[in-house]
Order: sequence, then structure tokens, then C-alpha cells
Amino acid sequence: MKIRKQVYELTLDDVRRFPVWEFALDEEGEEGQDEATVRPCEISGPLDSADRPFIIRAGFTLADIGKHYVIPGIRESFYGKFAVNLGVLLPCVREAEWQKPAPDFVQEYYCTIRSRLSSLAFGTDRWFDLMPDTSTLATTLVQLFDRFGLPFFEQFPDYPAVLAYFEKHGDFPLQNSGRAALEAAIVAHHLGDVETAQRLFTQAHSTDHKGFRQHVSTLANRLGHRVA
Repeated sequence: MKIRKQVYELTLDDVRRFPVWEFALDEEGEEGQDEATVRPCEISGPLDSADRPFIIRAGFTLADIGKHYVIPGIRESFYGKFAVNLGVLLPCVREAEWQKPAPDFVQEYYCTIRSRLSSLAFGTDRWFDLMPDTSTLATTLVQLFDRFGLPFFEQFPDYPAVLAYFEKHGDFPLQNSGRAALEAAIVAHHLGDVETAQRLFTQAHSTDHKGFRQHVSTLANRLGHRVA
């Protein structure tokens, strides 16, 4: 039975019945479906969030430790802390997948090439403390951004640089190889490099994930390419 729902209509009963849901991007053109349509995901083994976003069922046991709560095995409450996320939006990728222009105002979660300032600066995911005296904190953040944030962005000034980065590294930050190859293929197509686009679509299609293969095939066909 085909089950499709809008992500904002999911209920507790839905996630009790199906613990994992995925966005049905490869079916976006079907009647009544759009970028917010999700479907149950049957998958064994660990999920890879770099492949695509998931909605998952999770249960947590909270342990009271006074002012904060702890989810055992996860992390303490990050109240009073914040992180600085960095992201690069590739308009041609979003337009190809969502079939509509990229928005004028870009949310960080629209971006597909992403990193975190602390990971670049310290090699680990470190959150910053929000202190009453923000002058020292602001100075530190500006210095870190100048030293680590700007060089991250300067790697992706335009589409040719994005494609060159992929050809050199074989991926993009925080993406798996299949997703990165798909985005690089779309960029190559946008640049008019048909041969490279075809090669990269084929590479992206080589994943073991059936749903992602179908998504790649749909996009490739829409853009005039073919994958086996």
C-alpha cells in the first residue's frame, strides 16, 4: 500500500507504525505531492543523514541533574550555548531538485555544502557559551570567522570552483559520495559540460540505495541524461 503524507501532518500514530520516514523527492511531480511529502522508509542498518533528511522516532529517558537535563549517552542540555553553522547554497541544484527558483532569503538548512565554525577551528564540534559580556565573545567569533570561516567559503566562489573541488576531493563537506556526485553532476550540467555531467550522474547512480538511485535517475532524465 502506498502511503504518502505531508511532513507537517505526521502524527504520533504514524511514527509508532513506521519509525523512519523519508522525503519523497523522486515523486515530487506526482499529483498532490511536493517537497514536503514524506513516505515510510524501510531500511536496515544505520541511517546516513548525509544521504538525505529523515524523520525518525526516538525515545529518551531524561535524568534530572538540577538545572539541566541529560539524555543519557547523548549530551547535556545546550541551554545558554550556541553554534555557528556555515553553508553554501547551490541555486542550480535546488532548482533542479525542487523545480522552482531558489528563495531570495536563504535559510542555513537550504544549504547543501555545510560545515561548523568550531569544527574548522578546533577539529571538533564545540559550542560557544552565551555570556553577559558579549564583547570578548564577539571578538573571538570574528577572529575565528576571518581565519577559518572565510577560507571555507572562498573554496566555492562559483560553479566552476565547486566542480573543481569535487574533482579534487571526490566529495563535498558533510556529504556522502553519492550525494556529492549528484550535486556535482547538476553543476556540470548547468555549466554545459555534458560529458562530465553524464559521468557524474552515472557515478551517483551507483549507490546501493534504491530510493536514491531512483531520485538520481529521475533528475538525470529530466535534464536530458541517461543512467543505467
